Amino acid sequence: MRVPRPRVVHPRPEAWTRPAHPADIAQARLFDAVLLGEIAELEELAASMEKRWLRRCERGIDDISRPPENLARMRGRVAEAQQLLDALRDRFPTE
Repeated sequence: MRVPRPRVVHPRPEAWTRPAHPADIAQARLFDAVLLGEIAELEELAASMEKRWLRRCERGIDDISRPPENLARMRGRVAEAQQLLDALRDRFPTE
């Protein structure tokens, strides 16, 4: 199953050439830390879900060629959070 990717709107290049306000930079650093924690939790959940699914496949309960929808959605959430983090770091690079 394919999980649709969120639509990413890229701002005009000149919008990112303006210097960022110090408060925005500080807030971006805090949000970076929050996103890192969220990504770690989501990856842990996805790994646990995948492990359980693979055990079910070994026992013949599930089909290895068809991952569960909830696992696909969780992987999509991990990818979305990573995209947010990448965009944040593009806009507010750390020195």
